Amino acid sequence: KRGKKITFAEKAVVHHRLLQSSLKSMLRRKLFFESDVLLFKKYPKLFKQRIRFPFDRFAPFYLIFTLGGFINPLIWIALPLLALVEIYFRKYAFSVSSYLKFLVAQTIGSFLNLYAVLAGCAKFKVNPLRMLF
Repeated sequence: KRGKKITFAEKAVVHHRLLQSSLKSMLRRKLFFESDVLLFKKYPKLFKQRIRFPFDRFAPFYLIFTLGGFINPLIWIALPLLALVEIYFRKYAFSVSSYLKFLVAQTIGSFLNLYAVLAGCAKFKVNPLRMLF
């Protein structure tokens, strides 16, 4: 907005350790997505340009697979596979225990993401459909 340019540095290397915090603090962080709604309200064009989606990229899949599992429990098999795909995509280093914590955090956290975004829409008077389209 101030005329500065943001560029992507393909050669930049960032190492993320998987889940160094407690499950409770990881889930609490999911509620921070409420503030994305305020960011959208102030800068809708930049938000759609840079963020594109009102919550974590993988959250919709966790929601669909979790809810779909109540219709057909075999769908729940997709949840551990989705967590592996996300870990691979994010290039996280992980152990079996951190993977299990990640799986639980992302599955439950996706519902917290959705709640936080909808609560933010109510709080900041933003139509949630505007954030998607």
